[in-house]
Amino acid sequence: GLHFKTDPGMPSSHAQSLGYLGTYPAATWLSAYGLAAAFPAAGMVVGAVVFTWLRVRCGYHTVPQVVVGFVLGTLTAAGWRLAGERALPLVAASPGAALAVYAATLALSVAFAAVVLKPAKLLKKLAAKAQGQEAPVKA
Repeated sequence: GLHFKTDPGMPSSHAQSLGYLGTYPAATWLSAYGLAAAFPAAGMVVGAVVFTWLRVRCGYHTVPQVVVGFVLGTLTAAGWRLAGERALPLVAASPGAALAVYAATLALSVAFAAVVLKPAKLLKKLAAKAQGQEAPVKA
């Protein structure tokens, strides 16, 4: 079966998420509102940096792990922003393309949920609990 490794690792997935979540909305606000959004956009990025630094401060990661993760998250956010600016007008202009995007999103979301949530394992555990017994659940 599959064996999943938990964090911490190289790069830090937490820092990568924080880099993305700090950069993407900041870039979106700057694109939409210009310099009027500079202060809140900077606040988002600074907040992301602070939470990333906490990963090191708490001893969960090293500086290189969070720097690489944060940079990857930032680059991913920038890539998605650029791709979105190019692709969204094309999708909006074609109902068929929009339907394909919605269908792909639904299919990938269901696949993700099936892998992450492991519904069969959860249902087995719930059924055993309803019968008053604890089922041994293998990871």
